Formats: sequence, C-alpha cells, structure tokens
Amino acid sequence: MSRKRPSLKSCLASPSPELGRLLGRVQELERLTRLVQSLLPESLRAHCRVISVRGATLVLQTDSPVWATKLRLAGPSLERALQSANVRQIEIKIQPISGPRPVPPRHPALMSKSTATLLLQLAGTMNDPKLKEALHRLSRHGRKSS
Repeated sequence: MSRKRPSLKSCLASPSPELGRLLGRVQELERLTRLVQSLLPESLRAHCRVISVRGATLVLQTDSPVWATKLRLAGPSLERALQSANVRQIEIKIQPISGPRPVPPRHPALMSKSTATLLLQLAGTMNDPKLKEALHRLSRHGRKSS
C-alpha cells in the first residue's frame, strides 16, 4: 500500500496554507535582499546578504569582521533608507566561509650562487663556531650552477 506523493509542481500550483506562508516569506526576503544590495556600496555587496527579518529587525550576514565594520558604518543610512520597508533596526552577524581555508602554495626562497659563495666567505671569517656552522648551512640553499 504505497501512497503516491504529489509532485513539486502540483504542490506549488496549489500550495497549502503553510507552504503559502513560507513562499511569501521567501519572496519578502528576496525583495529585501534586492533593496539592500541596491543601497550598499559596490565593494560591500558581495560580502553581505539578508538572512532573516524578526519583527522590525533586519538580520544581515557578512563573511568577516572587516566587512561587518564597514556594514555597521553604513548602518544608519541603510536604516533610514529601509524605514519604508518597516525596518527599524539592523543586526549584523559574522559567518566566516565554512570549510578549510585554502593554503597558499609555499615557494622556497631562492638564493643565487654568488650569495651562497659570499656566505661561505663570511663563515670563514667567524670566530663563533655556532655562527660559522649556521652560515655554512644557510649557504647550502644556494642555486646549483646550471
């Protein structure tokens, strides 16, 4: 006795009251997102998004404390512009990018053969054995002759 589930298309064509409220909320958030994006400076748009509305409080998300500070500075003018949308207060949440941060590739420092030769010459003049050995080790990082 398996019941056939209604298709998504049929659910959206005649939504239940709960689904209708949810769709209305999504549409309201999309409208506010477009409005907020149009009011923000270009540099801030990619780092800010509308995540919720609670009463007269608009909740915005940004991806770092730096962008949150810039958003807070824009906050008063944003609040004034959003009064027509019944927004009286803006709350800012910081949500960093999830997942591991990319590690930049490590490029070993290159030392020329002439620099390595100079380090060896300098090591030869040293009286301190530890410094002399350190300069010898350092000189080994020089490029080999091609």
